[in-house]
This record gives sequence, C-alpha cells and structure tokens, in this order.
Amino acid sequence: EAGGLPVIGRLLRALVVTLQLLVEIRIYRRPHTGYWHLYLMWFSFWCVLLGLWLASLFPAYEMTMLHITFVGGFGLLTIMIGSRVITGHCDVKDLWLQSAWQLGVPGVLILLAVVARLVAGFNSETYAIFLVCGVCLWLLAMLVWGMLFVPRAHPRNVAPDD
Repeated sequence: EAGGLPVIGRLLRALVVTLQLLVEIRIYRRPHTGYWHLYLMWFSFWCVLLGLWLASLFPAYEMTMLHITFVGGFGLLTIMIGSRVITGHCDVKDLWLQSAWQLGVPGVLILLAVVARLVAGFNSETYAIFLVCGVCLWLLAMLVWGMLFVPRAHPRNVAPDD
C-alpha cells in the first residue's frame, strides 16, 4: 500500500489475515458450546476478515468497510476478552460459564452499531443520523459493559493468581 500499490496492499493484508485466522485460530469451526457470548467472539473474527476483504474489493467504501473490521471485529473482540479477564480474575467465573446476558448485551449493541455505520455509509441522505445512531449504540455498549463489569473488577474481588 505504502509503495504505491494500494489495491494489491489491501488484498495482501486481507490474504495474510485470512490465512492466520483460518490456519492458526481455525475460525471455520463454530464454538462447540451453547454459550452465545462465545459465538460473539467467533463472529468478531469473521468481522475482521469481512471488513478487510470488503475494503479491498470495494475501495470506494473502504472507510465504511473498515468499520466492520475495527468496530465489529476488534471492538467486539476486546469487550469479550475483557469480560473473560474480569470474570477469570475477579472471582466471578460462574458468570462466564453460564450464558449470561451481561456478556451478550454489550456485544449485541456493538453489532447494532456496526449495522448503523454500514447503513450510514451507503445512504448519504441519512448519513449523519445513522452515524450518530452508531456512535450512541457503541457508547451505550461501553456504558452497559462498564456498569456490569467495572464494579466486579474492584480490588476486593480480585482472586489471587494460582
């Protein structure tokens, strides 16, 4: 990309990430449990790939498509991993082991934020409205996650490392 071949650079990036996620992470395999928060994590990997490929194939919509990668992919993955870290270290492992709504609500709100951003990118007449909706959904996801998980991360809840 930086060498003056932006299309080839974007395609190469998408290909390298695809190989990594398919060979090392094996995202072609669905989670084996019924825990839907694991499906959100699995889905986040697919968002990373989808956004990179769509940005490569549709350069006119590159910024819109990269929101799939960054918001639906990395953003959702960060929240799911953060939830796992807090539940693992703060003596609330039972929350992770069950299909708890606390793990899913922020994830679903993030996915809705991605949809709003995609709609904004394809409709110039309602661009600002859907952009604001996407931002509000993202902020609501962070607020809900913070209200549910930050109190659990209080030092009195931290379990000693094994």
